[in-house]
Amino acid sequence: MDMTLCAIDYKTLELQYAAAYNPLYIVRNGELIEHPANKFPIGAFVGEHKDFDNRVVQLQKGDTIYLFSDGYADQFGGPKGKKFMVGNFRKLLLQVSSYAITEQNKF
Repeated sequence: MDMTLCAIDYKTLELQYAAAYNPLYIVRNGELIEHPANKFPIGAFVGEHKDFDNRVVQLQKGDTIYLFSDGYADQFGGPKGKKFMVGNFRKLLLQVSSYAITEQNKF
């Protein structure tokens, strides 16, 4: 299973996260910043212990944080019935980031 988990300290604007396969994306001043994930899933190693990196990101006022499942990029559709793919997903995040959060779900 892929997942990203985060906690935000709103006083210091510090974000701590751990991620399994899916990175954490932040759009800051019109730029998409990718924060890395560990390259292994959760719950797949029976009897084996895997530690996830706990990473820290200093947020800035106006940042938009995106957490997502792999299902978005892996979905099939469009006129040719092809996968959406990660590159298109990144472009979409940049495109919708200029809209209010309440409007972004329309894309």
